[in-house]
Amino acid sequence: MNNWFAKARPQAVFLVAAKVGGIVANNSLRGELLYDNLIIAANVIHAAHVSGTKLMFLGSSCIYPKLAPQPLRENSMLTGPLGPTNEPYAIANIAGIKTVEASQPVRLRLHQRDADQSVRARPTIITSNTAMSSRP
Repeated sequence: MNNWFAKARPQAVFLVAAKVGGIVANNSLRGELLYDNLIIAANVIHAAHVSGTKLMFLGSSCIYPKLAPQPLRENSMLTGPLGPTNEPYAIANIAGIKTVEASQPVRLRLHQRDADQSVRARPTIITSNTAMSSRP
């Protein structure tokens, strides 16, 4: 990963993909999905950090509790149990978000980099009851 960043020298990286499966894979490969997605996030976050590349880490809607009030709000994360079917993927997603959040002060203090070098986004679901046109 570090070699790719050094060679490609991207201005920014958007981490939006991961290893996922259907319901059967999510239930039968729980440990593998958790591990692989933790490693993907850790490697990309670290390589972006080392190379000074801006990073946009996009979380999935599965990071919110299964029974979170709708429409979802960012502050709903970690307020209840996750959906059991995609829990390993959700945990890896949350770990990536928290890694980016936690690394902000470290970057600024230890490496004299801009505090906004990495950004994380937590998408919320827009339900059919939410009108897009009502947003400013």
